[in-house]
Amino acid sequence: KTVQLGYGESIRVGDLAAALCALVRPSAKVVSVAERTRPEKSEVMNLLSCNDRARDLLEWSPTVSLSEGLRRTIDFVRAHPELYPTTAYIV
Repeated sequence: KTVQLGYGESIRVGDLAAALCALVRPSAKVVSVAERTRPEKSEVMNLLSCNDRARDLLEWSPTVSLSEGLRRTIDFVRAHPELYPTTAYIV
């Protein structure tokens, strides 16, 4: 069975990108580039992780907010830049 360990609240992709920019570089702007946009029917506009199965099977529930999780992730990436090459677009 697949178990999702997300925060359990919905967020629009654009809002998530804006939140990341605010934390990493407030002057940054989110820009859409046509060649990087997926076909309309395949585009994900909203993200939601349902953690009901984790709660039921593992008795787990999130203890960190999305904004705190983003801050912790940013701190980790900054502490370990060797793990995240920045010279190429990697899928």
